[in-house]
Amino acid sequence: MGSVPPHGGRCLLLAWETGANLGHVFPLARLARQLEAEGFRCVVAAADLASAAIALHGTGLPLLQSPVWPPHAHAGNEDGQAGYLDILGLLGFGDPGKLGPVMQAWDGLLDLIRPDAVIADHAPALIPLLKARGIATIAVGNGFTLPPLLPTAFPPLSAARAPTVPETRLLASLRQALASLGHAAPPDWRSAFETRERIVFSAPELDPYHGLRHEPLCLPPEPLPTATALPPDPRLFVYIGAELPSLSAVVQCLSQLDCEVECYLRGLPAQACSFLASQGITVHRSPPDLSESLPRASHVLSQGGSGMAHAALAAGRPHGILALHGESRINAQALIGLGAGRLFPLGLDAEALLPVLKAFIADPELPEQALGAGRRLHGRGQIDGAEALRAALARSLR
Repeated sequence: MGSVPPHGGRCLLLAWETGANLGHVFPLARLARQLEAEGFRCVVAAADLASAAIALHGTGLPLLQSPVWPPHAHAGNEDGQAGYLDILGLLGFGDPGKLGPVMQAWDGLLDLIRPDAVIADHAPALIPLLKARGIATIAVGNGFTLPPLLPTAFPPLSAARAPTVPETRLLASLRQALASLGHAAPPDWRSAFETRERIVFSAPELDPYHGLRHEPLCLPPEPLPTATALPPDPRLFVYIGAELPSLSAVVQCLSQLDCEVECYLRGLPAQACSFLASQGITVHRSPPDLSESLPRASHVLSQGGSGMAHAALAAGRPHGILALHGESRINAQALIGLGAGRLFPLGLDAEALLPVLKAFIADPELPEQALGAGRRLHGRGQIDGAEALRAALARSLR
């Protein structure tokens, strides 16, 4: 088989296996830029090429499609809130006929790229394979996608909910998939997923496993906004994608709000963007720099992904969330607990959504509580995620 040899410095594979939209690839893209500037040769394998192309625009970095999980029909708990094992079950991890081919595809990519080390984000099929092959691995992710490793298992998010797919079935599938590639079967989850280096990008307030975690938490590698005083007049910043079922209702509401609006609506047709711009709304055609946009805003509306949840919290801005999945609902509940967020119901039409948005913006207590939470985050002096990664790489490549 041919190979992609490293040019200049050592070769790093930055791998993103599963998960949606920009939240996974933007941190990886920023890290890749920094590492390339320091002399490493970086190759990116991404689950979503369209999102990766946005994040990597102008870098010239090699971009590959990461192995695609086969379609998997799953009935039961579909939001992953029972814990990490439910995420694996939703993917089809319990079916060796699906897990095995994904691992085999990763095996071929590793032979092609020949990385000196791998930075793996949300990569449940790749990480056990890397460990079996003895390739230096740095697992990265947020608090939800990188749960703590207990002596033999992953901790549950809720003691009241068991995994939808039995743990024994998931582990048996992993053992069978590794055996099909000639690797020994791991005795337990920790043996399969424990890497020498793990970097969790999360504020304690947004780590759902904070009470069980003994490893340090690092700030995300992207610049976080400062928690500045709110503008004198309301200004809503909106960051959502076209997959949101109620997107058309949101678009209608934005044109009817009696405050300034700035937005990035990923995947929205150009005609709809032009309509919003004609209504005096500031419309970004590419993802804006949140460290600049959020301080201009008084309130934030998004789908509640980890990146936006951290950015809005750091900016000290009230955050309204339209949650499509379990992780976003967990982020929303954490922000509600801080007095800095609201969880909006999905599926409302414009007539029903408009008063909900207006009440969110008019709430007199949210701004002060959100700003206080943001200032506490900045006053804590948390570890810088990019610096932690550099140190982990230095240890891994000795």
